[in-house]
Amino acid sequence: MSEASTDWYSTTVAPSLPRFSAGEGGPVTTVTFEEKGGKTLVVLHESYPSKEALDAAGTGAADAMLETFDQLDELLVALGESSGQ
Repeated sequence: MSEASTDWYSTTVAPSLPRFSAGEGGPVTTVTFEEKGGKTLVVLHESYPSKEALDAAGTGAADAMLETFDQLDELLVALGESSGQ
C-alpha cells in the first residue's frame, strides 16, 4: 500500500491485533498472530458491514486471499533459507 492511497487505513488495537479497512462500506480485516509450539499461527478475520457488501466481494476476494497466503509462505521459506534456518 502506497502512502498516496487514502482509501485504506490501519489501526492497532493491541500489539498483536492489527486491523485494516478498505474504506467506507468495505470489510474490516483483523489479523492475529499467536505462537504455537515454536511456530506462528496467523488468523485473518474479515467482517463485512452488510450481506450486500459480502456478496459484492464474491469469491474473488477469497481466491485473492489464498494467493496472498501462498506468496507469504514462499517469502517466509526464502527468508528462512537465507538466514540459515
